[in-house]
Amino acid sequence: MTYSVVSRTCEEMDRELDFVHGIGREMAELKFNRRESPFLNMISGARVHAELLDNLLRDDLCLSTGTLSNTGDPTKLFLTRLPIEQGVVQCGELRLESIGGAPPLRPNTRVAVSLFTYRRELRICMRCAPGSFSEPAARKLLNQYVSRFVR
Repeated sequence: MTYSVVSRTCEEMDRELDFVHGIGREMAELKFNRRESPFLNMISGARVHAELLDNLLRDDLCLSTGTLSNTGDPTKLFLTRLPIEQGVVQCGELRLESIGGAPPLRPNTRVAVSLFTYRRELRICMRCAPGSFSEPAARKLLNQYVSRFVR
C-alpha cells in the first residue's frame, strides 16, 4: 500500500497539464522507489508516542482538503474468501451485485473520492462536505471528475 500527500497551490492547479504530469511523476516515483513519505513518518511516530496520535486526531486539525482512495477490488480485502461465480461474490442465495461508498470526511476536509473495481467495472464514489458544496456543485464536481476518464 502506498500513501502520498500531494500539495499544490491553486495557481499550480490552474496549469492543468503541468499539474497532471507532476502528479504522474510523483506517483511513479512512489510506485518504483517506495520512498518514505512525511505522512507515513507521521503515522509511524504517532504509534510510538501516544500524545502525537492525540494531536493528529484533534478536531481542528486539517490533514487535507481532499482525499483520493484507489482501493482496487475491495473483495480482495475481505478477511474471508467468499465463493465467486461468474465474477460475482455469491453465498447461497445472496449475490453481491454492487459495492459503493467513499471515505468519511474529517473536519476541514471538503471532498473524499474513492475509486475501486468490482465485476470488471470502475466505480467512482464521492462524498462532499455539505457546508462547502451545494448538491448541484457536488454533482458538477463529480461529472467533471468522471469526464476525465471517458475522453
